[in-house]
Amino acid sequence: MAAGEYVSMRSQRDVYEYQIARETSHIKNFPQETEDTLVEIYQTKGLSREVSITVARNIMATPETGLDTIVKEKLGLNPLQLGSPWGASLSSFFSFSIGAIITIAPYFFITSNLAITLSSIFSVTALFLVGATVAVVSSKNVFWGALRMSMAGGAAAAGTFIIGDLVGTSIMS
Repeated sequence: MAAGEYVSMRSQRDVYEYQIARETSHIKNFPQETEDTLVEIYQTKGLSREVSITVARNIMATPETGLDTIVKEKLGLNPLQLGSPWGASLSSFFSFSIGAIITIAPYFFITSNLAITLSSIFSVTALFLVGATVAVVSSKNVFWGALRMSMAGGAAAAGTFIIGDLVGTSIMS
């Protein structure tokens, strides 16, 4: 999971860096065209044509400001917040490791069918708590966030169980 997260984040960052490099080249080679783009952007935001021209000229007077503005306004990117592939990878690694420990802990102590029941209860509880926490942090509906996370995780677990059953792999003997 961590490797997948790294590759995903690195690929996304590569695309963003390419788009920024393309805009850098475009500003250098076609500054008037970039200025015209800024004028259109500011007119779309409700400024008059005259004010938009003045703002665009002031922005384009400094190439770094022009690049920063066009990247934010045209591409919707903040070059300082492209994300860290290593940070995402480590976060994924620790999150999935903790999740796995919660899920398999009953099997260390119990050898009966009670282990699968406890594992399911622990997993759904952990998913519910994580979903609720994410909802609180993002100012969303706590119950809906908790339920959504529980349902998604439960569906993934059920799918994994069904596939394991179909290929003849069993948790309990």
